[in-house]
Amino acid sequence: MKNRRIDFYRAYNKKPQLSAEARERLLRRAAPAALALVLALILGAEGVKYARLGRQIAAEQAYLADADVTEAYKTYESLSGALEAANYRSAQLEAAAGAADSYPTLDAALVRAVTGAYDGVSVTGYAYSDDGGTLTVSGSCSSVSNAAQYAKALGALDVFSHVGYYGYSSQDGRSYTFTVQCVLAQEAEG
Repeated sequence: MKNRRIDFYRAYNKKPQLSAEARERLLRRAAPAALALVLALILGAEGVKYARLGRQIAAEQAYLADADVTEAYKTYESLSGALEAANYRSAQLEAAAGAADSYPTLDAALVRAVTGAYDGVSVTGYAYSDDGGTLTVSGSCSSVSNAAQYAKALGALDVFSHVGYYGYSSQDGRSYTFTVQCVLAQEAEG
């Protein structure tokens, strides 16, 4: 009889049909089972991922808790800060060297021009700073107006971009001392 049924389905090319009641029972049982299977597969894959991540995090925390690693990191941070400070200072020095190279050199002709700029003044000393091309001249004179005239005469020289005269002082009221700061003009680059 079994063969007879198969032949019947083959002969009419029909597939066996389920009754509506059987189909409903199948869906009631199969749908939750299929959903549970899909969720189990997804959660199983995610669970494996999370377990692996948990082991990696635990290993990293153990590594970071190691005293040698902590000390090495502190040393690294300290050395990084020192290196950054050294690089910053090096850049400052290179900039200062570049700026110093752009100023004229303090030579004998310039010293003669400064000391002989005005007859009523005696130059008592000078100091030159390469950092900003600043020449500080100290002098003495017998008249207050001579100090101002001397500063004006230095300003007329074309080697200075700025001349600053900030007053005078006197001990006895007959002789006056003063200081003039002169910034050398940068040479034209060519």
